[in-house]
Amino acid sequence: MVVTLNYRLGLFGFFSHPELTRESSHHASGNQGILDQIAALRWVRRNIARFGGDPGNVTIFGESAGSFDVSVLMTSPLARGLFRRGIGESGAVVLAGEALSLADAEKHGLSLASASGAGASPSLQALRALTTAEILQSEPNFLLTPPANLGLTVDGYVFPQSPAAVFAAGRELRVDMLLGNLAHEWVPGVHPPADLKQAIEDTYPAEIAERTLALYMASETDPAYGTPAEQWVEDIGFRCSVEEQLVWHARAGNNAFEYQFDHAPPSIEGNTHWQDVPYVFGRLDSPQYNAADHALSETVQQYWTNFARTGDPNGPGLPNWPRFDAASRRYLSFGDEGAVAKEGLRRQFCDLFMEST
Repeated sequence: MVVTLNYRLGLFGFFSHPELTRESSHHASGNQGILDQIAALRWVRRNIARFGGDPGNVTIFGESAGSFDVSVLMTSPLARGLFRRGIGESGAVVLAGEALSLADAEKHGLSLASASGAGASPSLQALRALTTAEILQSEPNFLLTPPANLGLTVDGYVFPQSPAAVFAAGRELRVDMLLGNLAHEWVPGVHPPADLKQAIEDTYPAEIAERTLALYMASETDPAYGTPAEQWVEDIGFRCSVEEQLVWHARAGNNAFEYQFDHAPPSIEGNTHWQDVPYVFGRLDSPQYNAADHALSETVQQYWTNFARTGDPNGPGLPNWPRFDAASRRYLSFGDEGAVAKEGLRRQFCDLFMEST
Protein backbone atom coordinates (compact mmCIF):
# COMPACT_ATOMS: atom_id res chain seq x y z
CA MET A 1 0.00 0.00 0.00
CA VAL A 2 1.49 3.32 -1.12
CA VAL A 3 0.48 6.75 0.19
CA THR A 4 1.81 9.84 -1.58
CA LEU A 5 1.81 13.35 -0.15
CA ASN A 6 2.32 16.94 -1.17
CA TYR A 7 4.28 19.42 0.90
CA ARG A 8 5.21 23.08 0.61
CA LEU A 9 8.33 23.82 -1.40
CA GLY A 10 10.77 26.69 -1.81
CA LEU A 11 9.81 29.90 -0.04
CA PHE A 12 6.46 28.41 0.93
CA GLY A 13 8.05 25.47 2.73
CA PHE A 14 11.45 26.68 3.92
CA PHE A 15 11.27 30.35 4.87
CA SER A 16 12.18 31.85 8.23
CA HIS A 17 11.23 35.31 9.46
CA PRO A 18 11.44 36.86 12.95
CA GLU A 19 7.70 37.58 12.96
CA LEU A 20 6.93 33.98 11.93
CA THR A 21 9.05 32.82 14.84
CA ARG A 22 7.33 35.18 17.28
CA GLU A 23 3.82 34.10 16.30
CA SER A 24 4.72 30.40 16.60
CA SER A 25 3.78 28.71 19.87
CA HIS A 26 7.05 26.77 19.50
CA HIS A 27 9.12 29.91 18.75
CA ALA A 28 10.30 28.36 15.49
CA SER A 29 10.02 28.94 11.77
CA GLY A 30 11.58 27.71 8.55
CA ASN A 31 10.66 24.02 8.33
CA GLN A 32 7.05 24.28 7.15
CA GLY A 33 7.63 21.70 4.42
CA ILE A 34 8.94 19.17 6.92
CA LEU A 35 5.99 19.83 9.24
CA ASP A 36 3.70 19.02 6.29
CA GLN A 37 5.41 15.64 5.96
CA ILE A 38 5.11 14.94 9.69
CA ALA A 39 1.41 15.85 9.54
CA ALA A 40 0.96 13.36 6.69
CA LEU A 41 2.76 10.64 8.64
CA ARG A 42 0.52 11.31 11.64
CA TRP A 43 -2.49 10.94 9.35
CA VAL A 44 -1.14 7.59 8.15
CA ARG A 45 -0.60 6.51 11.75
CA ARG A 46 -4.23 7.32 12.62
CA ASN A 47 -5.96 6.11 9.48
CA ILE A 48 -4.01 3.52 7.50
CA ALA A 49 -5.56 0.55 9.33
CA ARG A 50 -8.92 1.53 7.83
CA PHE A 51 -7.43 0.84 4.40
CA GLY A 52 -5.89 -2.47 5.43
CA GLY A 53 -2.44 -1.09 6.26
CA ASP A 54 -0.31 -1.61 9.34
CA PRO A 55 0.44 1.63 11.24
CA GLY A 56 3.30 -0.15 13.00
CA ASN A 57 5.07 -1.08 9.77
CA VAL A 58 5.43 2.16 7.81
CA THR A 59 8.29 2.73 5.36
CA ILE A 60 8.92 6.22 4.03
CA PHE A 61 10.77 6.64 0.77
CA GLY A 62 11.71 9.44 -1.58
CA GLU A 63 14.08 10.54 -4.33
CA SER A 64 16.40 13.56 -4.52
CA ALA A 65 14.98 16.17 -2.08
CA GLY A 66 12.59 13.40 -1.02
CA SER A 67 15.56 11.22 -0.12
CA PHE A 68 17.04 14.11 1.86
CA ASP A 69 13.70 14.46 3.65
CA VAL A 70 13.66 10.76 4.55
CA SER A 71 17.12 11.15 6.09
CA VAL A 72 16.45 14.33 8.05
CA LEU A 73 13.14 12.99 9.39
CA MET A 74 15.26 10.33 11.08
CA THR A 75 16.72 13.14 13.23
CA SER A 76 13.52 14.93 14.25
CA PRO A 77 11.94 14.07 17.62
CA LEU A 78 8.54 14.92 16.09
CA ALA A 79 8.89 11.93 13.72
CA ARG A 80 9.63 9.38 16.46
CA GLY A 81 7.33 6.37 16.20
CA LEU A 82 5.81 7.45 12.89
CA PHE A 83 7.81 5.11 10.64
CA ARG A 84 9.88 1.98 10.96
CA ARG A 85 12.03 2.09 7.83
CA GLY A 86 13.40 4.57 5.34
CA ILE A 87 14.45 4.28 1.69
CA GLY A 88 16.44 7.15 0.24
CA GLU A 89 17.27 7.49 -3.45
CA SER A 90 19.93 10.11 -4.22
CA GLY A 91 20.09 12.40 -1.21
CA ALA A 92 21.67 12.28 2.27
CA VAL A 93 21.86 14.60 5.30
CA VAL A 94 25.21 16.07 4.19
CA LEU A 95 23.97 18.02 1.18
CA ALA A 96 24.70 21.57 0.01
CA GLY A 97 26.29 22.68 3.25
CA GLU A 98 25.21 22.79 6.88
CA ALA A 99 21.71 23.62 8.13
CA LEU A 100 21.31 27.24 9.23
CA SER A 101 20.72 28.30 12.81
CA LEU A 102 17.36 29.94 13.42
CA ALA A 103 18.99 33.37 13.75
CA ASP A 104 20.86 32.99 10.44
CA ALA A 105 17.75 31.58 8.73
CA GLU A 106 15.74 34.60 9.90
CA LYS A 107 18.40 36.97 8.51
CA HIS A 108 18.35 35.08 5.23
CA GLY A 109 14.56 35.26 5.20
CA LEU A 110 14.64 39.02 5.71
CA SER A 111 17.00 39.43 2.73
CA LEU A 112 14.73 37.27 0.56
CA ALA A 113 11.68 39.21 1.73
CA SER A 114 13.23 42.53 0.71
CA ALA A 115 13.42 41.22 -2.88
CA SER A 116 9.74 40.30 -2.92
CA GLY A 117 8.35 43.69 -3.92
CA ALA A 118 6.64 44.25 -0.57
CA GLY A 119 8.98 47.00 0.58
CA ALA A 120 12.50 47.25 2.02
CA SER A 121 11.54 45.74 5.41
CA PRO A 122 8.20 44.03 4.75
CA SER A 123 6.04 42.83 7.61
CA LEU A 124 4.31 39.47 7.58
CA GLN A 125 1.10 41.27 6.72
CA ALA A 126 2.72 42.76 3.61
CA LEU A 127 4.27 39.45 2.62
CA ARG A 128 0.97 37.62 3.02
CA ALA A 129 -0.67 40.16 0.74
CA LEU A 130 1.61 39.12 -2.14
CA THR A 131 0.24 36.83 -4.82
CA THR A 132 1.69 33.39 -5.42
CA ALA A 133 3.10 34.62 -8.74
CA GLU A 134 4.88 37.53 -7.02
CA ILE A 135 6.45 35.20 -4.46
CA LEU A 136 7.61 32.75 -7.12
CA GLN A 137 9.02 35.59 -9.22
CA SER A 138 11.24 36.68 -6.32
CA GLU A 139 12.40 33.15 -5.55
CA PRO A 140 16.09 32.51 -6.31
CA ASN A 141 17.22 29.90 -8.82
CA PHE A 142 17.90 27.07 -6.38
CA LEU A 143 19.75 25.01 -9.01
CA LEU A 144 22.33 27.75 -9.49
CA THR A 145 22.52 28.71 -5.81
CA PRO A 146 21.15 25.87 -3.69
CA PRO A 147 20.21 26.99 -0.17
CA ALA A 148 22.32 25.65 2.68
CA ASN A 149 21.23 22.07 3.49
CA LEU A 150 18.30 22.57 1.06
CA GLY A 151 16.86 25.32 3.26
CA LEU A 152 16.71 23.35 6.50
CA THR A 153 16.74 25.31 9.77
CA VAL A 154 17.93 24.17 13.20
CA ASP A 155 14.88 25.75 14.78
CA GLY A 156 14.90 24.08 18.20
CA TYR A 157 11.57 22.39 17.53
CA VAL A 158 11.50 20.28 14.36
CA PHE A 159 15.29 20.01 14.48
CA PRO A 160 16.92 20.70 17.86
CA GLN A 161 20.31 19.94 16.25
CA SER A 162 21.83 19.77 12.80
CA PRO A 163 20.73 16.46 11.18
CA ALA A 164 24.33 15.69 10.21
CA ALA A 165 25.48 16.19 13.82
CA VAL A 166 22.72 13.87 15.06
CA PHE A 167 23.83 11.13 12.66
CA ALA A 168 27.51 11.65 13.47
CA ALA A 169 26.71 11.17 17.16
CA GLY A 170 24.62 8.05 16.48
CA ARG A 171 21.47 9.61 17.94
CA GLU A 172 19.19 9.31 14.90
CA LEU A 173 16.01 7.24 15.07
CA ARG A 174 16.71 3.53 15.21
CA VAL A 175 15.06 2.59 11.94
CA ASP A 176 16.17 0.36 9.08
CA MET A 177 17.75 2.33 6.23
CA LEU A 178 18.22 1.56 2.53
CA LEU A 179 20.13 4.34 0.79
CA GLY A 180 21.90 4.79 -2.52
CA ASN A 181 22.41 6.77 -5.69
CA LEU A 182 23.13 6.52 -9.41
CA ALA A 183 26.61 6.18 -10.87
CA HIS A 184 26.44 9.38 -12.92
CA GLU A 185 24.32 11.45 -10.56
CA TRP A 186 24.08 14.50 -12.77
CA VAL A 187 21.36 17.07 -12.03
CA PRO A 188 19.99 18.86 -15.13
CA GLY A 189 20.81 22.56 -15.02
CA VAL A 190 23.91 22.09 -12.85
CA HIS A 191 27.37 22.47 -14.39
CA PRO A 192 30.76 21.16 -13.24
CA PRO A 193 33.26 23.76 -12.02
CA ALA A 194 35.31 25.36 -14.78
CA ASP A 195 38.36 25.25 -12.48
CA LEU A 196 38.38 21.99 -10.51
CA LYS A 197 41.56 22.93 -8.64
CA GLN A 198 40.06 26.16 -7.39
CA ALA A 199 36.77 24.47 -6.47
CA ILE A 200 38.54 21.83 -4.37
CA GLU A 201 40.79 24.38 -2.67
CA ASP A 202 37.76 26.54 -1.86
CA THR A 203 35.95 23.55 -0.33
CA TYR A 204 38.57 21.63 1.68
CA PRO A 205 41.26 22.57 4.21
CA ALA A 206 44.66 22.96 2.53
CA GLU A 207 46.14 19.57 3.47
CA ILE A 208 43.02 17.62 2.47
CA ALA A 209 42.61 19.75 -0.67
CA GLU A 210 46.12 18.81 -1.79
CA ARG A 211 45.45 15.06 -1.48
CA THR A 212 41.99 15.40 -3.01
CA LEU A 213 43.33 17.34 -5.95
CA ALA A 214 46.02 14.75 -6.61
CA LEU A 215 43.43 11.98 -6.60
CA TYR A 216 41.01 13.66 -9.00
CA MET A 217 43.71 15.03 -11.31
CA ALA A 218 45.00 11.47 -11.68
CA SER A 219 41.53 10.32 -12.73
CA GLU A 220 40.48 10.02 -16.33
CA THR A 221 37.07 10.60 -17.86
CA ASP A 222 35.06 7.52 -16.96
CA PRO A 223 32.15 6.20 -19.07
CA ALA A 224 30.13 5.64 -15.88
CA TYR A 225 31.19 8.64 -13.76
CA GLY A 226 32.04 11.35 -16.29
CA THR A 227 34.94 13.82 -16.26
CA PRO A 228 37.06 14.38 -13.13
CA ALA A 229 35.12 17.61 -12.45
CA GLU A 230 31.80 15.78 -12.78
CA GLN A 231 33.08 12.98 -10.56
CA TRP A 232 34.01 15.44 -7.82
CA VAL A 233 30.62 17.17 -7.87
CA GLU A 234 28.77 13.84 -7.86
CA ASP A 235 30.95 12.40 -5.09
CA ILE A 236 30.56 15.30 -2.68
CA GLY A 237 26.92 15.92 -3.59
CA PHE A 238 25.61 12.36 -3.56
CA ARG A 239 27.81 9.28 -3.48
CA CYS A 240 30.19 10.03 -0.63
CA SER A 241 27.54 11.76 1.49
CA VAL A 242 25.48 8.56 1.18
CA GLU A 243 28.52 6.54 2.25
CA GLU A 244 29.13 8.79 5.24
CA GLN A 245 25.53 8.63 6.43
CA LEU A 246 25.49 4.84 6.16
CA VAL A 247 28.78 4.59 8.06
CA TRP A 248 27.25 6.66 10.86
CA HIS A 249 24.00 4.68 10.81
CA ALA A 250 25.67 1.26 10.80
CA ARG A 251 28.15 2.21 13.55
CA ALA A 252 25.19 3.13 15.74
CA GLY A 253 24.00 -0.47 15.45
CA ASN A 254 21.28 0.08 12.88
CA ASN A 255 20.29 -2.08 9.94
CA ALA A 256 21.64 -0.49 6.74
CA PHE A 257 21.84 -1.37 3.03
CA GLU A 258 23.54 0.55 0.22
CA TYR A 259 23.06 0.42 -3.54
CA GLN A 260 24.33 2.11 -6.66
CA PHE A 261 22.31 2.15 -9.88
CA ASP A 262 25.01 1.58 -12.48
CA HIS A 263 22.76 0.68 -15.40
CA ALA A 264 22.34 3.42 -18.02
CA PRO A 265 18.83 3.45 -19.48
CA PRO A 266 18.85 2.94 -23.27
CA SER A 267 18.83 5.99 -25.54
CA ILE A 268 19.73 8.23 -22.60
CA GLU A 269 23.21 9.66 -22.11
CA GLY A 270 24.37 8.22 -18.80
CA ASN A 271 22.15 7.43 -15.84
CA THR A 272 21.63 10.95 -14.58
CA HIS A 273 19.64 12.12 -11.58
CA TRP A 274 16.10 10.64 -11.25
CA GLN A 275 16.40 8.04 -14.04
CA ASP A 276 16.13 5.15 -11.60
CA VAL A 277 12.62 6.22 -10.55
CA PRO A 278 10.76 4.46 -13.42
CA TYR A 279 12.51 1.22 -12.44
CA VAL A 280 11.35 1.54 -8.84
CA PHE A 281 7.73 2.08 -9.85
CA GLY A 282 7.75 -0.32 -12.81
CA ARG A 283 6.79 2.46 -15.22
CA LEU A 284 8.99 1.62 -18.20
CA ASP A 285 6.31 2.67 -20.67
CA SER A 286 8.57 4.08 -23.39
CA PRO A 287 9.58 1.71 -26.22
CA GLN A 288 13.24 2.59 -25.55
CA TYR A 289 13.21 0.13 -22.62
CA ASN A 290 13.95 -3.49 -23.49
CA ALA A 291 13.45 -6.88 -21.82
CA ALA A 292 16.61 -6.44 -19.72
CA ASP A 293 15.29 -3.13 -18.38
CA HIS A 294 11.98 -4.70 -17.42
CA ALA A 295 13.78 -7.59 -15.70
CA LEU A 296 15.96 -5.13 -13.75
CA SER A 297 12.89 -3.13 -12.77
CA GLU A 298 11.20 -6.27 -11.46
CA THR A 299 14.29 -7.07 -9.37
CA VAL A 300 14.42 -3.55 -7.92
CA GLN A 301 10.72 -3.65 -7.03
CA GLN A 302 11.10 -6.99 -5.26
CA TYR A 303 14.02 -5.68 -3.16
CA TRP A 304 12.15 -2.47 -2.25
CA THR A 305 8.99 -4.38 -1.33
CA ASN A 306 10.86 -6.96 0.75
CA PHE A 307 12.63 -4.20 2.64
CA ALA A 308 9.35 -2.39 3.33
CA ARG A 309 7.82 -5.58 4.69
CA THR A 310 10.68 -6.89 6.83
CA GLY A 311 13.62 -4.48 6.92
CA ASP A 312 15.64 -6.88 4.75
CA PRO A 313 15.57 -6.53 0.94
CA ASN A 314 16.58 -10.15 0.38
CA GLY A 315 14.13 -12.81 -0.69
CA PRO A 316 13.69 -15.98 -2.76
CA GLY A 317 15.21 -15.86 -6.23
CA LEU A 318 17.18 -12.66 -5.63
CA PRO A 319 20.98 -12.26 -5.51
CA ASN A 320 22.10 -11.71 -1.93
CA TRP A 321 22.24 -8.08 -0.86
CA PRO A 322 24.78 -7.89 2.00
CA ARG A 323 24.25 -5.54 4.91
CA PHE A 324 26.36 -2.40 4.92
CA ASP A 325 29.07 -2.16 7.55
CA ALA A 326 31.59 0.61 8.15
CA ALA A 327 34.61 -1.63 7.48
CA SER A 328 33.82 -3.33 4.16
CA ARG A 329 31.11 -0.88 2.96
CA ARG A 330 29.38 -3.62 1.01
CA TYR A 331 26.71 -2.53 -1.43
CA LEU A 332 24.61 -3.82 -4.32
CA SER A 333 25.24 -2.66 -7.87
CA PHE A 334 22.27 -2.59 -10.23
CA GLY A 335 24.10 -2.88 -13.55
CA ASP A 336 23.74 -4.27 -17.04
CA GLU A 337 24.48 -7.73 -15.64
CA GLY A 338 21.75 -7.42 -13.01
CA ALA A 339 22.23 -7.13 -9.25
CA VAL A 340 25.80 -7.82 -8.09
CA ALA A 341 27.23 -7.43 -4.57
CA LYS A 342 30.38 -5.30 -4.33
CA GLU A 343 32.23 -3.34 -1.65
CA GLY A 344 34.20 -0.16 -1.01
CA LEU A 345 32.43 2.19 -3.43
CA ARG A 346 35.04 4.80 -4.49
CA ARG A 347 36.65 4.35 -1.09
CA GLN A 348 39.69 6.58 -1.63
CA PHE A 349 37.56 9.49 -2.82
CA CYS A 350 34.95 9.07 -0.12
CA ASP A 351 37.52 8.70 2.65
CA LEU A 352 38.82 12.19 1.84
CA PHE A 353 35.28 13.55 1.78
CA MET A 354 34.55 12.04 5.20
CA GLU A 355 37.81 13.38 6.57
CA SER A 356 36.78 16.88 5.56
CA THR A 357 33.29 16.86 7.12
